[in-house]
Amino acid sequence: MNYVQQAFSISEQHKAKAKELYIESVKELVGKRYTPVTDDAFVDLSAIFGVRWLLHRGAHTHSRFDMSLYAEANTAFNYASMNYCKPKAFIALAKKLVPAESRISDRQLRKVASQMNYLLTVTTPELIRERTHVPM
Repeated sequence: MNYVQQAFSISEQHKAKAKELYIESVKELVGKRYTPVTDDAFVDLSAIFGVRWLLHRGAHTHSRFDMSLYAEANTAFNYASMNYCKPKAFIALAKKLVPAESRISDRQLRKVASQMNYLLTVTTPELIRERTHVPM
């Protein structure tokens, strides 16, 4: 599967919302008050984004196992993250969004940025079912 092509095939409306939610998610991730959930900042960022996407799409009104919404969130995350996956771009975005006194140290920020050069590969409802073992 071509994950880049898939990400860029989402609607213009979804692209705009993905960028907006990605920016909100980065603000949260690099803020001093954020407590990492995992050792991988990419996983944490994608989880923050995913929750925001699901809430935006009204996931609270659907089954929590609506695989198409989870796949849609992952594809939208891939689209937004491709703009900032290079460490320098991610660091520049974080510094633009969060004042120095409110964000993690520059050393921590470099470490976080070094973990951003990936794509999510679970981008279809079928793959989500397969990898989470949730019955249809």
